[in-house]
Amino acid sequence: MRLPDAIVDCGKCCACCKSHEVIALMGADNPDLYEHKVKLPRSISDQLDVMQPDHQGFMLARGKDGACAYLKGGRCSIWPQRPYVCRTFSCIGFVRKMKAEANRVEIRRAMRDGVIDKDVWRAGVERGG
Repeated sequence: MRLPDAIVDCGKCCACCKSHEVIALMGADNPDLYEHKVKLPRSISDQLDVMQPDHQGFMLARGKDGACAYLKGGRCSIWPQRPYVCRTFSCIGFVRKMKAEANRVEIRRAMRDGVIDKDVWRAGVERGG
């Protein structure tokens, strides 16, 4: 089942594009559309096999700065063909889900350990999460 695109007023944010989150290509994506893709590391692929079994074994590549390879001039250069993960991610929904499932200490620990990207968290909170 394909989820509808997330409705988030990103403006010029692009925090999620600059985070070090994996942008895996899913069953709804055509891997041939993405020149800048790499094979998923085995550890991530194994996790996705359980959580998202329709992944395709690839993720979008990152630039030297760690940002998505398709982030050009602070904008997504493949917006009309962006992957499913990008279409459906909502920093607002992410923040709300984390607040419902974890306490403040756990959230702070996850930020400290790099599990939660601070800029993505801040963006979600600022937008109402």
